[in-house]
Amino acid sequence: MRSLPFLTLVLGLATPAFATPAFAGQTIDLKGGVATPIPGTALTVILSSVTDQRCPADVACVWEGLIKAEITVVTGTRARTTLTLCNACETAGTPQTVAGKTFVMGNLLPGRDVLDPLSRLTTLEDYTLQIAVLP
Repeated sequence: MRSLPFLTLVLGLATPAFATPAFAGQTIDLKGGVATPIPGTALTVILSSVTDQRCPADVACVWEGLIKAEITVVTGTRARTTLTLCNACETAGTPQTVAGKTFVMGNLLPGRDVLDPLSRLTTLEDYTLQIAVLP
């Protein structure tokens, strides 16, 4: 995969910053279409849509390509809010806040080197999005 390490992307911090107690957030893997509870909260998050226009595995690209993910945040009251996280749109790198928690996009997995050889269209269930959830 040609993307920067996930922890480097989150708020532009270098990886070692997340290894320190100063990082009070959680990293969570969201599998496509699966409701994932956020530990210690009444929130559930669902990776509900992925636009994957990353560089093909067999091409040397200057830029990694577009990754756009929609996540649905469900509060304890079943209210739903959809957030768009992306690496190259007008809100790229901008954390999104819902119900007092801030969500930041990390890596989209698997990489194109795994997806391209599948010889089929990818589905939402093929993806896992790593996110950081900050207080």
